[in-house]
Amino acid sequence: MALPLASHLAAQRVSERMAATCEAQIRGAGMACAIDRVDDATAVHAGACLAIWGKSSTGSWFGADRAGKFGRSSEQIGRFVATTFLEDVRSGATVDRHLADQLVLFCALAHGMSSYTVPRASTHLASNLWLVSQFGAHATVLARRVEINGIGLTR
Repeated sequence: MALPLASHLAAQRVSERMAATCEAQIRGAGMACAIDRVDDATAVHAGACLAIWGKSSTGSWFGADRAGKFGRSSEQIGRFVATTFLEDVRSGATVDRHLADQLVLFCALAHGMSSYTVPRASTHLASNLWLVSQFGAHATVLARRVEINGIGLTR
C-alpha cells in the first residue's frame, strides 16, 4: 500500500508522479502494489510526501517514507521510498529501519527477553540502546540481531 499526498500541487501532478515512479520500481521488483493518490486543497501550505507500507512473506510489516522539499523532485521521492522499502524487505529483517530504534523503549520496559532483526544497525538504534541501559535494561546487538532483556516495569 502506498499513499502519495500533495497539497496545492495538483497542477504539477506531484502526487501522480511520486506514485508512478515508486510503483514502477516496486512492480519491477516483482511485488504488487496499490497506490491511492491524494491531491489536497485544504492544507494551509503546499507540500508533498510519500509513504508506503506492506507485509513481507514472513508476516512482518515494513514501511518507508519521504517528505517533499524545494529542489527534490517527485521522481526522486518515489525512487528513494521504493529503494528504501525494497532494501529493508530484502534484508531478511523482521522490522524496518525506522521501527528498529522505536521498539527499543517498549522492549526495555517489557518483562523478559525481546529480540528482532534489523536491516542495519543505525546510530539511532545505538543511542536508544545506550539510553535504556542507563535504566537497567540489558541490550546487545550481534550482527543485525537486537536482544533486549527488559526491566519488567509494572504499575
